[in-house]
Amino acid sequence: MKGLTYDLSLLNRSAAAWKRSAGLREMYAALYREVNTHCVGDAVLELGSGIGVSREFLPKVVTTDIVKTEYVDRAMSAYDIERPAEQPKWSSIFAIDLLHHLREPMRFFESASKQLATGGRIVLIEPAATFGG
Repeated sequence: MKGLTYDLSLLNRSAAAWKRSAGLREMYAALYREVNTHCVGDAVLELGSGIGVSREFLPKVVTTDIVKTEYVDRAMSAYDIERPAEQPKWSSIFAIDLLHHLREPMRFFESASKQLATGGRIVLIEPAATFGG
């Protein structure tokens, strides 16, 4: 991926923060429980997995990030979603805190819709930085 910069030290710091912060783990546990209630089927893909903690809550999930690291199963761009040859399509594609990073979000939706099974779901959770709720 041309022009890509990736800060592996940031991921390592995130992993350390995950281990030491019960509050952070609790907050994300709630988010992953919510994601789990909306995902369907067994072919579940997470985009932008970062340090891959979703596996603690969704054991069958395939974790991805823009770069393959020790934390994720495979490298994958949100603009070019792929599936294993033996798998027809993804039953659910989800991401937490990803959409606001995309320069071309409609390209993501186009890619996801092509790789999503009939009746499948795209589940997104985005931060809401607002004043007063």
